[in-house]
Amino acid sequence: MAFSKRMLWPIFHYQIPDSPKTKIYEEQSYKYYEQLNQAFADRISSRYKRGDTIWINDYHLLLAPKMIRQRHPQAMIGLFLHIAFPSSEVFRCLEKRKQILDGMLASNLIGFQTADHCQHFKQTCSRLLYVETTDMGIQREHSFVNIIALPIGIDPGQLANDINVLGVKQLADTLSSRYQENGMKVIIGRDKLDHVKGVLHKVRAFGEFLRTNPDQQGRVVLIQFGSNAKQDHLLMAEIRDIVSKINSRYSIIALDYQPILLKPDVSYQEYLALITMADLFIVSSVREGMNLTCHEYVYCQQDRKNPLILSEFVGSAQLFQEGALIVNPFDYKKTAEAIQSALSMTLEEKTERWALLNGIVHKEDVIVAPPGGHWAEVFVGQIQRGYVDQMKKRSVDLPRLEPELFAQRFAHASRRLLLIDYEGTLLHWELNVGVIAGTGKIVDLLNVLTADTRNTVFITSERTPSELERTFRRVQNLGLIAENGGYIRSEKDGIWSNLTEPSSLKWKDSVREIVQYYKERTPGTFIEEQNNRIVFHYASAENMETAQRQVSEMHNHIMDSSAAQDVHALPLKNALVIEPSSITKASAAEVLLSHFSDINDIKLLACFGNDRSDEELFAWANGFSKRVKNQQDLLVLTVNVGIRNTEARMYVNSTFGVHGALNAWTAAAQAEDTRGTIQDLASTS
Repeated sequence: MAFSKRMLWPIFHYQIPDSPKTKIYEEQSYKYYEQLNQAFADRISSRYKRGDTIWINDYHLLLAPKMIRQRHPQAMIGLFLHIAFPSSEVFRCLEKRKQILDGMLASNLIGFQTADHCQHFKQTCSRLLYVETTDMGIQREHSFVNIIALPIGIDPGQLANDINVLGVKQLADTLSSRYQENGMKVIIGRDKLDHVKGVLHKVRAFGEFLRTNPDQQGRVVLIQFGSNAKQDHLLMAEIRDIVSKINSRYSIIALDYQPILLKPDVSYQEYLALITMADLFIVSSVREGMNLTCHEYVYCQQDRKNPLILSEFVGSAQLFQEGALIVNPFDYKKTAEAIQSALSMTLEEKTERWALLNGIVHKEDVIVAPPGGHWAEVFVGQIQRGYVDQMKKRSVDLPRLEPELFAQRFAHASRRLLLIDYEGTLLHWELNVGVIAGTGKIVDLLNVLTADTRNTVFITSERTPSELERTFRRVQNLGLIAENGGYIRSEKDGIWSNLTEPSSLKWKDSVREIVQYYKERTPGTFIEEQNNRIVFHYASAENMETAQRQVSEMHNHIMDSSAAQDVHALPLKNALVIEPSSITKASAAEVLLSHFSDINDIKLLACFGNDRSDEELFAWANGFSKRVKNQQDLLVLTVNVGIRNTEARMYVNSTFGVHGALNAWTAAAQAEDTRGTIQDLASTS
């Protein structure tokens, strides 16, 4: 457990070990960490049965998901991290960072306590592993990992039972008579004596409170409980030294008054009694996930309804921000002011704030976790739902398109809609190469398709309208979708329509500056600016590793700075594309449906693509059958070039597979037409 406690715990809480011996220690302890995780993985694997759900908890076992996945590729695995997750700048200080991330990403679902922790994890994966992140999770080449925030709470029912059984209220009355006689105010703190718990910050802030409020000397006491099985003696000595200085300065011998009482931990019964009778509870952690002691304090204050001071760096602060007094524990002066505000608060304000806190405690508790049900049941349900969705897109389960199986359906379809990506699907393509005119075979194939009046054919592309005009100038009756959905050209009249509202392009000036900044620092790269998009190309970068790192930084920079704007950055092979979020190939496909007087006339819908820009179109096509009256009369085919994690339902190995399928289907249609013509002639003779 040494690697967990002495490396992961500090780094995850922004405490970077800086001892000269750290590197050697990390290497040695990591071997034992691997062995521990392997032992758990072996034991789980030995008992695993197909259909079981595996739920791994916390930072001690971050390698276990991958170890189990290697033995059971189709296992349902969830991982929940109960502690904080740091920013990428902190996490990258860990030597075994990629091994840790790879281990975690073998899960189907990863849960965190807060949305901030989710965001930190996604940014870390993007920057260190160069993977695509979405609102839902992390997209890897052959898998998708769902990421959720599901804060845990307490069990109010069990706590109420403990209070009654243990006689907590009676003990609280006894303690109150001991500490609160003559109007003495009691502040309670209970923390593990660890650097991240902020006990030093708490006592310093309390000292500042006494200095700036001399009238409160002799009237307020801080009772701080703390324990640690493996106590940090240096930290404990520093805390005692500060407490001693504050007590020597502000004690009143005549009243037998000491402002700070530093005590070892108490029994569970005494703890509940103390937070029941307290006038104020302070949590001053400098980093923490959920701090459930403050939840318990709120519940135990049913009668008194006293306030709570909570560090902004605790996950619970995101839940309690309306009712608690939120402070920066590093700002002793402001924390001291919060103490004064809490102790002088009116009954009306205390009651109002407590009601807000109590509502959250009951809403976010371990029994009634969102969206309803037991917290554990909700998380397991999320694992299972995510697993089902992911299995539909798993590359290992994707069937290969067999064109002959659908040739007759194609031949007999009275109306067909074909949406075919150009770059990398119809034509082999590299993003760093300029526009390439369609080859003779591609032009001939498209002319055969568009000559059949039953076909409506659209080419989708990332290129600009003018480039596509030149590329396909020899193809008649061809519809075009340019800049990945920004523009659409009708197959009937050849008129272009701009699908992007000018107001949705306000982001370009600020984003252009960001992209230019990274270009100047990444030799060999270049920027391509289109009407609705900006593309950063790095296939020719002098140092590919540096370029990938810069692109990851740029991706996160753009996504963070443009969060409120209609823009997203899409990582593709050797390029980063920045474009309006509302404009996709799917949104353009929705517009072209107006070309049909009745969408029920469409009997065959086929989509071909090859990269992430085609995913929304695949999803749109897969759901199209739900919109028509007779679903059994409609055939929907979504086909990806290559094997990867995708929304497409089938794949072909290369662009030649796309050509082969289209040629086979047109040949079948022509043969059927010829057969029909012969039969008509025979019937009239």
